[in-house]
This record gives sequence, structure tokens and C-alpha cells, in this order.
Amino acid sequence: MARRPAPSPRGKPQGRQAKVADAIKQAAALFARGQWRETIEVAERIVARDPRNGAAHQVLAMARITLNEPERARYHAEKAVALSPNDVGAHLALAQITLKTGDLKVAEKHARRAVEISPNRAEAWEVLGVGLRTTADRSESKAAYLRAFEIDPKRANVAVQVRTFELEDGRVHEATDALRQIALDNPKHFPAQQKFAYALIHDERSKASEIKDAHAAWGRLMEAGLGQIDARARDAGRDMSPDRTLTIGYLSPDLRRHSVTSFLLPLLEHHDKDAVRVIAYATNKNTDDVSERIKTLCAGWRSVAETPDGDIAKMVIEDKVDVLVDLCGHFALQRLGVFARKPAPVQVTYLGYPATTGLTRIDARLVDATTDPESLGDAATERLVRLEGCFLCFGGPHDNADQEPSPNYERNGAFRFGSFNNVKKVGPAVLDAWAQILARCPNASLKLKGRGYDDDDASTRITTEFETRGVDPSRVTFAPRTESVAEHLREYADVDVALDTFPYNGTTTTCEASWMGVPTLTIAGTHHAARVSASLNAAMGLEGFTTDSAEAYIERAVSIANDPSELNELRPTLRERMTSSRLMNGAAHARAVESAYRSLWQAFVERSGGG
Repeated sequence: MARRPAPSPRGKPQGRQAKVADAIKQAAALFARGQWRETIEVAERIVARDPRNGAAHQVLAMARITLNEPERARYHAEKAVALSPNDVGAHLALAQITLKTGDLKVAEKHARRAVEISPNRAEAWEVLGVGLRTTADRSESKAAYLRAFEIDPKRANVAVQVRTFELEDGRVHEATDALRQIALDNPKHFPAQQKFAYALIHDERSKASEIKDAHAAWGRLMEAGLGQIDARARDAGRDMSPDRTLTIGYLSPDLRRHSVTSFLLPLLEHHDKDAVRVIAYATNKNTDDVSERIKTLCAGWRSVAETPDGDIAKMVIEDKVDVLVDLCGHFALQRLGVFARKPAPVQVTYLGYPATTGLTRIDARLVDATTDPESLGDAATERLVRLEGCFLCFGGPHDNADQEPSPNYERNGAFRFGSFNNVKKVGPAVLDAWAQILARCPNASLKLKGRGYDDDDASTRITTEFETRGVDPSRVTFAPRTESVAEHLREYADVDVALDTFPYNGTTTTCEASWMGVPTLTIAGTHHAARVSASLNAAMGLEGFTTDSAEAYIERAVSIANDPSELNELRPTLRERMTSSRLMNGAAHARAVESAYRSLWQAFVERSGGG
């Protein structure tokens, strides 16, 4: 084997190294400007000359994952790690790529290695925090983010997630105030704008107009960054008949065992196949028996979990979808970027999210006259379409459980309130009301169950908050997490009345409580999320469990606890009342939704001069 020549005393190898270093800088600059194809061209020229250049492989990896080329991106990231095993950037690149491809254990491994190499680098702790959110206990993820925040409190992604943890722990005021400031400081940062808008829904201090404005700010940012598809090209060859069968597309990450499908299934099961043809766009990676059921109810099923928004939009156009329906809003794994491109002539948001999306390119939002009465004004960027009756139809829980026919207070000799909503909905106003109820009902207790209560920080906060308000913490119990829906439902056996959270009401929890014979006491608030339980109660004929203020809510709870006789007849008959009500009338609900779709389509045809 020929030996490599010794370095020239004139420094030519150093000159070549300088040129390579300049090329790497050029590639990095192109990447920072979003010129990813140009980045790849420059980096590939470097690799062609020097296949062992770890920095070039690292840049290629990040550019290719940005362009949704996961296999090629991972190849280059693994090369970068092999060539530069002590380079923190290489490990971070591989961690970020494997996070996106779902190889979470691999991502965690390389994020931990990045932290070992560079323990004072905020980005390393941030990536570790992201990885730990799905592979470990939530507290570990929180600790990683807090360390990143300690190192660099101005790092927007980290600051947003730290405040999101606060929100999830029920520290609503602190989280909302902090997210407001982050959003003001970072007006073009998508997560900051989005999380602030979401936090406002939980805060009783928020006005409906403020919630709308915050979502609209995010929407303007999204729409400014994405061009709208040319409507003439999109609709070329489309049949503009106003009364023909419409193609409806439902896009969601929750087409599986999920609360969303408890309400979607009765709609799909009762859709009139002469009126609508349904295509499902599933952005969830995992499927189950509910997914299989949905497939049988649709004319088409598109698995698009790893498909970029732009490609999904092209698919929607190719499928000639007339009405595209968002079922997620701003929740995790949202794909509002598809809707921002306007791939369908009519776009609707429905069911999944209790507020406006903020997008002007979504035409309508399906609500009802109780959740969004005209008296509350215009609270959405979309046109509000009020369905007759309740805007929801409950198909029953995915797993069933027999209900206990007799009230808890008769069997156990003491009245018990319960709330099975997530802890992030339990803000200061809710704690104030619950503490006053318990103070005035000295023999009553409160059972809490829901996502977040198994976190030590959250449960300790709740206990401390009750103690601060003069309530013995032993009167508040936390039910452990259950493995199945049926086990979860059976926890209602020792609850007499469910106390709703406000301003962010329960939805599935309100329906499940009623299913098990337990009515939900709620407040009809001033925006959609604060009025959902009022709509559900009205659909079941339970208006007597809806109040109009915190004071009335407290008085009604105390009254029931002092004289619970009305529960004796209600508990064993509530499920039957529910199943015979409009809330579970799938056929009537499907006709109402189809009528809304038809009206929106006909309005589009009229505007377009077709028909």
C-alpha cells in the first residue's frame, strides 16, 4: 500500500483543509437560511472528496431529515458519529433524526451521550428532554428541560416546554403569564404562539376575544409562511353540481382507541353513502381494532403518519376531496399545515379542539347554540356553524362496564364528589370552589383521577393547595392509573356527583360519568371550552346540573350533598336516559353534520359561479 505523502512544508494540505472548512461553513449557512437542497449539493461535494469528513456527514444528515429523507439522513448521522465519536453535534444529529423516525431508545442513547460530552450545552439537555418524554418517567424529561433552562433561559423551545410542564401540573396562572411574555418576546416562534393560545383556554381570567386573538396570531404566522394552493388548478375538472355525492376527508392523529373516536364512530357509522363518500387521512402511526373498524366505514384510508404536510395536501387534491375536516386543532401531532395550504375547496374544523384554529383558510367550525350562543359574539376566525341540538354524538366508551345501581352515599355512608379530568384543568379557581364545597360539607370527600395526578409535583401541589385553603388533605384521595377503560369506568362506583373543571370543561369525562350513572355539575362559562358540559347536560335533559357562576356551582354542590335523594332515581336510569337522548342518536347527528357540509359546499359553488 502506498504511503500518504508527508505534509508539504509549503502548507498545501493546510490550504486544502482551510477550503474544506470554508465549504462546511458555507453549507451550514445555507442550512440556516433554509436552502436545504443547496446545502446538500455543497456537503456532497465535500464528502465526494473526503468520505471521512464527519462534519459534512452531519450537515447532510440534518438537511436530509428536514427534507423528510429519514433513511439517508440516518446513514449520514451514523457516519458522523462513527467518524467523530466525541463530537456532540454528531450525537445530537442522530438523536434528533431517530426521534423523528420513532427509534426512541436510540435517540435517548445518543442524547445522553451528547450530555456526557457537553454537560453545559443547553441543546443537548433539550434533545434529551424530548427523548425522555416518551421513553421514561415524565419527571426525568422535566428535569432535563429544567437543566437546559438553567443553562439558557432565553432558548425559546426550552422555555416554552418548561412553562408547558407548569400548565400540565395545574399551575395555570404562572404558565399563562410566562407563555404570554415568551410569545411577546418571540413573535415569529410557532411553539410559543401556539402554547400561549392553548394555555389561555385553561385560565379563568381569559376573555373569549383574547383566546381568539392569540390563535389568530398563530394563524397569521402559519399562513404567511405557506403559499395557498391555486384554487383554479385545484378545482380543474371538479364536478360543481351542488347536490352530488360529496367526498369528505377526515384528517386526524387519533383514528384509533381515543376519546375522539368515541364521538367520530357514530358519525361514520350513520353517514349516508349517497350523500357523502369518506376518506380517512390517518396521521397516527399505531393502529388497533378501532382503526380497523374505521377502515370498514370509509371508501379510502390513507396512512400518512410520516408524510409531510405538503405531500398530504397533494394527496387531498388528487383524491378530489370536497370538504376536508380537521379533528385535532392544536393538540399534539396536529397537521394544520395541511389546511393552511387550502387543498380542499371547503375546510372545516370539528370535534377535537375546544377553540378556533386561528386559520382563515379553514372555512367553518361546527359548534352548537349552547357552546357558542350568538350572544357571546364572534369567537373564531372560522365561520361558526351551529348544529341543531348538541354538536357532539357519543358512541359509548370503547370498553363497557356495569354500573353500580345504588348511590355511593347509601352504600358507604358518606357523600363523595369526584373529578376525573386531567390535572392541568385544575387551576386556582377550581381549587377555590372545591375547597369551599368541602368546607361546607364536612362529611363529604373528593376523589380525583386523571392524567397528571401520578406526578409527584402535581399531586403535592393539589394537596398543599387544599391544606392552604383549610381543607384536611386526607379528605382528598387520588385514584391510581388504570390499565383499561372498563377499570377506569368502575372507579365511578364510589362517586355520587362529578365536579366539572372550569373554564376548561370535560367532554369524554362528562359522558363517561353519565354512562356510569353519575351526573356532572358544571358552569356555563363565556367561551366554547367552558360550555361543552352545559351542552352535553342539555342533550341529556340534565339542565339542573348546569349553573351560571362559581357561586351557584358551590351552592348546588352543597345542596346535593345535604339532600342527595334526587340521585336515588337518577343513578340507575341515567344510562338509559342518555342512550335515548339526542346525545347518542347517531342517525340524527349524521344528518345534521351532512346538512352543514352540504350548505358549505353549495355556498362555495355559488361563490365560484358553478352549479
